[in-house]
Amino acid sequence: MKNAGVFYLSTGRCGTQWLKTALAATYPETAVVSHEPVRGAYQPKLYLRAYDKLPELLSCPEISTHLSYIRQTLQSKTYIETGWPCYPAIPLMIEQLEGRVRLVHLIRHPVHVALSLATHGVYERQDWIASSAISPFDPGVVQKDLADGWVSMGMYEKCLFWWTEVNLYALELIGLYPDIECCSVRYEDLFDQDTRTLERLSRFMNLEYAPSIEQLRVKNIDRYHRTSLPVDWELVFKYPRTVALARQCGYDFDGLSTPHLAARYFLQ
Repeated sequence: MKNAGVFYLSTGRCGTQWLKTALAATYPETAVVSHEPVRGAYQPKLYLRAYDKLPELLSCPEISTHLSYIRQTLQSKTYIETGWPCYPAIPLMIEQLEGRVRLVHLIRHPVHVALSLATHGVYERQDWIASSAISPFDPGVVQKDLADGWVSMGMYEKCLFWWTEVNLYALELIGLYPDIECCSVRYEDLFDQDTRTLERLSRFMNLEYAPSIEQLRVKNIDRYHRTSLPVDWELVFKYPRTVALARQCGYDFDGLSTPHLAARYFLQ
């Protein structure tokens, strides 16, 4: 079996930094693992759902160099990219790597993702993350109906938009490429020792399952630790599209606790 390039479809704040570290430590001989290797060069605001324009990305030196690196890697190892920004370029990767791509749809509860993204101020930063943060004004988004109220939406609500848009696209992409193997993984199961999620995920990536990776689950790896001002998490119910998608993905809202969320994400 030929080595494959494995790309993670996620919103971020889903354990991708941990995955990069754990997989790199467990499979140094058989896999090369990266996290956000070209950062904002994928340009999601411009290339989300712009299927006919994606070849333009090849003129970007960072992307063309990155593709060459992936091809070289696949000659001897599996290539794994866990960082979130790659999602708009997945169709280009499938084409350029001649179908030697596998997808992991990594998803987490929208309230946790949005609160976590909000603590990072993703729509107010002065770096590549802010410039890659999609909005209802971008041509490829589905939720254009939120444009009129965007200015009055808080950071948490904007991050719910982010969660919804990326996961709608992930499901759409999986449907558009039925011949590309895909594995759906929930963040909550990834860190649940009562599941065999890590074993299933390893085998999907064509890696021989190593039980030692289970021991790394207790390590919390995050480059950023921030809290934000309190916000009403129940604002999620203003957005029926988000709630419906969450439930489609197996999530409910019954177990959420305001005190627990406040202790985790808010300034005390």
